[in-house]
Parts: sequence; C-alpha cells; structure tokens
Amino acid sequence: MNTLRPYIKKLIESLPTPPAGQDPLKELVVKTLEEAKPHASSENWKAQWEVLLRDEMLKVLMKEGKALREDSEAYYEELRDRLDIVLLFAEHDACDQTFPFHILQDVLESQTIETCSQVFSWIEDRASRLTRDQAKPGLTMLRSLNDLIRRLSKTGSTTILTGRILTFMSLAFPLGERSGVNLRGEYGPQWEGVTYSSGNKEGSSPEEKGEEDVDMKGADSNGSEEDKDTMDVDTKPVVHEKTEAEKKEEFYNTFWSLQLYFSNPRTFVTPGSLEEFKQSVGKVIPVIKEATAKERAMMGSRNNTGTAASLKRKLEPDIEEANINDYFFSKFLTSPELLDLEIADTHFRRQFLMQMLILLQHLLSWTPEAKAEWQMPRNKSLHMDFTLEPADEQWVHESIQKVTEELKQTTPNGRQFAETVSTILEREKNWVKWKAAMCEPAFDKQPWSEEVDGKIEGDMWKATSAKRLKMQEPAEPWKWALGTKSLTEVWAFGYRNPDDLEAKGKQFDPPEPKAALEQIKKIDGWIAKQRGKLETQAAKMAQARARALAASQPLEKTEARSETVEPAPSTAAAPSPKPLSASGSASAPLHPSLPPKPGSPVKAQEPIKASASGAPLIVEAPSATPAPPAVAEEKPPLTDQDILAWEQSQQREAWLGLRAARDKHLQHFGRIGNGDLEALVNAIAEAEEKGALKEEAKEEAAAGSDEPAGVESNPDVKMDG
Repeated sequence: MNTLRPYIKKLIESLPTPPAGQDPLKELVVKTLEEAKPHASSENWKAQWEVLLRDEMLKVLMKEGKALREDSEAYYEELRDRLDIVLLFAEHDACDQTFPFHILQDVLESQTIETCSQVFSWIEDRASRLTRDQAKPGLTMLRSLNDLIRRLSKTGSTTILTGRILTFMSLAFPLGERSGVNLRGEYGPQWEGVTYSSGNKEGSSPEEKGEEDVDMKGADSNGSEEDKDTMDVDTKPVVHEKTEAEKKEEFYNTFWSLQLYFSNPRTFVTPGSLEEFKQSVGKVIPVIKEATAKERAMMGSRNNTGTAASLKRKLEPDIEEANINDYFFSKFLTSPELLDLEIADTHFRRQFLMQMLILLQHLLSWTPEAKAEWQMPRNKSLHMDFTLEPADEQWVHESIQKVTEELKQTTPNGRQFAETVSTILEREKNWVKWKAAMCEPAFDKQPWSEEVDGKIEGDMWKATSAKRLKMQEPAEPWKWALGTKSLTEVWAFGYRNPDDLEAKGKQFDPPEPKAALEQIKKIDGWIAKQRGKLETQAAKMAQARARALAASQPLEKTEARSETVEPAPSTAAAPSPKPLSASGSASAPLHPSLPPKPGSPVKAQEPIKASASGAPLIVEAPSATPAPPAVAEEKPPLTDQDILAWEQSQQREAWLGLRAARDKHLQHFGRIGNGDLEALVNAIAEAEEKGALKEEAKEEAAAGSDEPAGVESNPDVKMDG
C-alpha cells in the first residue's frame, strides 16, 4: 500500500481546477494505473487502491463543517471529483464493482441533508454508469437510499428530494425487486396507546354527596316506618348524566384506540375486537360529520355576508384553496387539549378518514370468497386466523360509503380528493393481489420480436420495412369525385347548399321530365360501360378456363392410348358388345325380354340378330320422337353493386320527372302506359308541336284578314296580272 500511496497523491495533486471534465480525469486515472502497475503486487492490487481511495475520501468529508461556512460550492465540486475518481477506478477494474456504492453509503451517512442533496444530484448524473454492468445497483445502494429517506421523513422541507430518490429507485431497480416488497406481510411499529392526562378529575357535585349521605343514614336506621319509607324512596337507582369532562375523556380514549387497529390489523384475531372496533367507529364518525357540517356552515355564512360587493367575481383565490398542499404533519399530536382543534382541522380529518378507508378495504380481503382466491401454501406468512362474516361484510361496505361521502363533503375540493383516494385504493388492490401471489407473474415485459421468413427478428425497424414501403406507395385515384358515393350523387342531383337539403322556406322543385330523361340516358351510358367491363372480365375468365381444359384433354388422350387391350383368345370367347339404350346414353338398359319402365315411351324393337360368334346383338331402335333442337339459353345480364345503385337512381329520376309533370301535363298520362317517362316526353313534345302549328295558323289567318277591301281571297280564283 505504501508503494501505491505516492501515485494516488500525485493523482490528487494533478487534478485540474474543479469542476474537472470527465476526459481529463479519465486520462489521469489511466496514466496513474499504468505507472503504478509494475510496482504493485497483483494479488492485493484492488484492496490497496480501495484503502487509499477511502482515506482520500474521508479527508474530504472531514472538512464539511468548515467548508460550508467558507465556500460550499468549492467543497461540493471537490467532493464530486473524488466520487468521479472512485467510479473511474471501478470502471478500469482497479476496484471492486460494488466499491463506489460503499463509498456512497459512507458519504450519505456522514454528511448533512444539504450535502446529501448535492451528492444525490451526482448519482442522478452518473446513473447510467452506476447501473451499466449489473442488473441492479445492489443492496448497498438500496440500503443507503432507504436510510436517507428515513432521515428526510423527520423534516418537512425535503419532499422534492424524497420524490427524486423514489423516482431514481424505481428506474434503477427492476419492478419485481423483492427487496422492495413486503413478502412476509409485516406491519409497521405498533401503536403504543395514550392515556387521558388532563389533571385531577373533577369530583362529584355537593348535591350528589348529600344524596349519598341520606342513603347511608337510611341504611343505618332501626327500621321505623318513617325510616322505611325514606329508605324505599332513596334506594331507587339514580342515573347520573356524564359531565363534559367525562364525555371528553371517553371520546379521547375511543378516538385514539382506533390507531391500534390501523397500525396492526392482526388485532382482529382477538375475540371481540371487531365488535369493539365497530362501536368505536360508530362513536367517532358522527363527531367527524358534525365538524364537517359546522365548517361548511361557517364557510357558507362567510360567503353570504356582506353587501352586493360580495357578489362580484373574486380576483384572488381563497387562501385555503391556494395553500391546499402547504401543510405537513410529522406525527399525531395526542394532547387532550388539542383533540378538538385537530378535529376542526380539515387535513387532520382527511388523514383519519383515509386511514379508515385503507383498513376497511383490507378487511374485505378476509371474506371467505376473497381468502380462497389469494391464500396459498407459499404465502403462509400472510395468513391470519380471521374471517369476515357476511353481516360484518355488509357493515364494512356501508362504512366505506359513509366515509367516502364524508370525504366528498370535506372542503375544499372534497369530491376531487375523494375520487383521487378511490383511484389510489383501486390500484392498491392490484398491488396487494400481485404481492399475495409471491410477485408472479413478473412486471417486466419481454422485448419486441416477430417471426420474419422463419427467423425471429428483434429489430422492429428492419422487420417492418416491407410494410412501411407499401404504405409509402401512392394511393389509387378515388373513384368518387366529391369524396363519398352519397355526396357525389347528391351533387349530381342538383343540391348545392343547405337550403336545398333542408328545403327551408321553399319546396324543392323536382327536375323537368325532359331533364330527368336526359339524366336516365346518361346513367344508361354508365351502366353500359360498366357491363362492358364485366363482360370483358367474364370473357377473359372463360378463355382461361378453355385454355385450362384444352391443356388437360391431351393428357387424358395420352393416358387412354397407353392402356393396352389384350385380344380375345377365340371368337367363341369374345365378349358381346354392350347394348345401347334408346336415347344413346352409355348406361346399361334393361334386358330386351323385360317390359319397359312405367311411363317410358314404347320403342319398336328389331329382331334379335346373331353375331358371327353366335352371340346375340341388340340393335338400337329408332327413336319414336326426335330430340328437339338445342336452344341457346339466354344468360342474364351481368351486374354488380354499382349497376344496382345506378338502376335505383334511374327509378328515382323517373319518379321525380313524373311528379313534376303531374300538375302541368296530367292530360297525357293516359297515353304513357305503365309510367313510361320517355313516352310522356314524346307526348308532351307532340302536343307542343301541335300547339305551335295552331299558333302559326292563327297568325296566318290574322295576316289574311288585313288584305284590302273588295278583294276576295279565294284560292281557287286566279287573278290576272
């Protein structure tokens, strides 16, 4: 160790002015290790460096008191540099990997809260390096931070630092870290109880003393009739009302006795403890409710007092609402003189009611149904010889409703506070369930992976490259010009603004018959074009089937040729040809000697002839009725959803056109047959043409009447020139 001390001393003296950067420190550490390695033994190489680094760190920690009075920033920078050196030595394998955590433990235990805050800032900055080569920082780090949190809990101004520590621990340690889970179900320190100590109790009143003297005298009399009468009257039981002091004492003991159940729920195992708890709750909740109602009444009277100026909008928020989170209770104050003031405090009542909700929810986990779900042999330490009966379960549910409603009535922001508490307790159920199952399954989620081409791919960017390239391709042009089919049709029908759609102030005029007929013909063109596409697709499919059939036929012929038929050994053994039916089908007919089937046409049979081999041959009789010529079946026209929609549009246009012509051209409806719009348009055109001819004839007649007098306009008489 003495051989390495000059090198560590030289390293400290060579440090640059703080704050020193990481690169210069790293170069100095590497240079020091290279220079010292030839002069030290490899057996105790790490142990020597750990002792020397710990000595140097202790020298810095001893200067805290003086340094904080003179120059605190310089002291903090020097402390950070020493911690960086320790971390660099561990990273270069000159110290054990857990050595920095032991140094941090010494620092956090020996320094003030202000210095610990600066050290924890260094821990946050070096978090990635501290947890790089191991799954967790280790129990040493966990123990150090927990000790620091305990120290912070005794003060009320370090809430932010506590939150930072808890956040760091949640990130540095895995979620399933069992060191942070109370697997054995141990409760905190048990409530020791308090006693009512308000001084000497007040004695009974003089009247009560006099009555007691009378009773004693009556009891000592010789039994005279008068004395007996007096004795009979005075010996009746007298009900003494409790004084205010006695009521206060009783409520004090009842209120603080509930803390025993809050701190240790195993108390319910004791027979009769649940009944005592129910009685205590029944006495305390009405007092809490009365204090809440009194506070709300006071706030209401405060808001309603004053003149009309109180109705103006408040420019500044309430002091109580603004400082809703600015309070802190280090512990319960149990002085009898303070209990009334504490109950009058909103925050105190909220803390008590929240304690009540936590315990009541815990009791619901001891019903027979709930116990059957989570109790298992592995978590025997969580078992308790206690079961909540159905009647008690009903009382617990009712008490939860009462306490929750009381939280909602507590001002300010009572409803918001109650909802927050309910959410926290609901999440707490899942946490308790997971802990009761021995922290299984694990919270840690496996990294993403996907099977691509038979291989497990862990790179999401690479695995989704094909999908992303497909998404980048330009989209096909949309067939509906105005976005949707319905909107395009509405625009085609002439609707241009909301007035046309809603028909406010006027009735929508249907199109004229001629315009409707033009629209129908236009739709006919669309349908013909669509059917042409469908016929083309059908023809291509038919050609593909024909090609597939033609490709399969040669294969069948080849297989048929490959079959060899063995010749008959003799003509006598040659088989007779198969008889054919009258219809020429290949199926075997009935024997000629049998009568025909009922209902079948009777065929004239030829005489049976014998073949050259002597086997009878059956010759097919001519058909009685020739088969009718094949008639090509008319195929229905091809259609699809677009064609069906266009046909509906045609019907709508025809209906609108007929509706428009109903008032003006009703006289032509007898000539159009069964609602033929085209015939109606033709009839209207003919009528208009005849009307035009009549108008021309009238004009000509009027023009003829304007000729000179004495000249007869006779077309049969020709006037000579």
